[in-house]
Amino acid sequence: MKFVIYARESDDDTNKAPPIERQIEIGKEQLKEMGHTLTATFADNGFSGGNRNRPDLQRMVKDARNKNRNFDAVWTWNQDRLARDTEHNPN
Repeated sequence: MKFVIYARESDDDTNKAPPIERQIEIGKEQLKEMGHTLTATFADNGFSGGNRNRPDLQRMVKDARNKNRNFDAVWTWNQDRLARDTEHNPN
């Protein structure tokens, strides 16, 4: 499968997520171990999980809606990197 990585680090990250660089490194390692292909990386720094107006999140969602998208799935270190609550997950 073709994957993209989405990483996020908040200024007040209460969930103790690793830095963006480490999240991406972990994602690359896991995708390689599982035999998947990485096609792109998206990352937002300094944004809360409750804020949907994150530049790279919006780019990723736009790419996902494109019928010619180059990925099948999104890898993220933890679901809360996409959104704080599942009701706030991007559509």
